[in-house]
Amino acid sequence: MLSDDEPLFLEVQHFSQWWVKALAGALFLVGIWMVVVTTTLHHATGRVVLIVEGAVVGLLIPALIVSASLTTRVDKAGLSIRFRPFHLRPKRIDLSQLADVQAITYRPVADYGGWGIHYSFSKRVGRGKTYNVSGNRGVKLTFANGRHLLIGSQRPEELAAAILQWWDQSRDQSAERWAQTT
Repeated sequence: MLSDDEPLFLEVQHFSQWWVKALAGALFLVGIWMVVVTTTLHHATGRVVLIVEGAVVGLLIPALIVSASLTTRVDKAGLSIRFRPFHLRPKRIDLSQLADVQAITYRPVADYGGWGIHYSFSKRVGRGKTYNVSGNRGVKLTFANGRHLLIGSQRPEELAAAILQWWDQSRDQSAERWAQTT
């Protein structure tokens, strides 16, 4: 049995692609350039708007890119994911209708539209949602209704094993509770 705070699996991932970091750096430089050019303008009209746009492009967007992370956790309560900065709290995944768990290798751009949070309506990969930040490996959960959830992971075999271990423990506890009520 698990203790209340001990996870079966915990992984925190960040965007690690060189081009993501280059994009953040380029946006920072463009934002700085926008602010510098705007402050040298003699026309007050639009100056404030351009300074705000420069700050958003140069600071806010790169900060979102650099601070983005995907935390995947399997613990006594089940599976949770948190994609910062978009999820304020971890998002619990309901595994009650889980039909299949597979550690897979996939093509991020061709199969799921890239990295980040995506919805898929493709017949080839199935309907569902994807959370990933780097690499081409993950765990695909298939539910009884045919929908799927793909969670990118650098350790997909460990994640799949932890989900299956939680599932087995959950079923055992349910069977025990049912046996006690009959």
